[in-house]
Amino acid sequence: MNKKVWGIIIVIIALAIIVGIVYIIFFYRFSSLPEPAVESPAAQEQAKTTEPAVESPAKPAAAVQPTVPFKKAEVDSDDLVRMASSFAERFGSFSNQSDYGNIRDLQIFMTDTMKVWAENYIADARAKKTQTAIYYGIVTKAISGETKQFD
Repeated sequence: MNKKVWGIIIVIIALAIIVGIVYIIFFYRFSSLPEPAVESPAAQEQAKTTEPAVESPAKPAAAVQPTVPFKKAEVDSDDLVRMASSFAERFGSFSNQSDYGNIRDLQIFMTDTMKVWAENYIADARAKKTQTAIYYGIVTKAISGETKQFD
């Protein structure tokens, strides 16, 4: 065979592979859930004539997912550096129209002492009643992080 025929064969095979990949990505069902059984109309008519049924709204059968217990993740020093950098960036960023959301959102990461300080700080800042008509914002970026001691 000459080069032209081989080229055509390679192009056809490549197109077939691409069509197969597109089919798998868009149309193939990866999770094979059993489809609900559909009763024939004759069986439905027999059920209606033999028993009076109480009409109730149809509730779709929900798949019950078993709960997986939460596994405590291991944290190393690099993870702590990233968490501290993220905390510092979010804590230092500010907008006069966010109603101190940056501090309130971080309370899950704060110690009890820092939570008390944050609540007092927010209460004091709200008491000052600053003007929010003109937007004012500060963005903080953590440039570097370092772990001094890790137990």
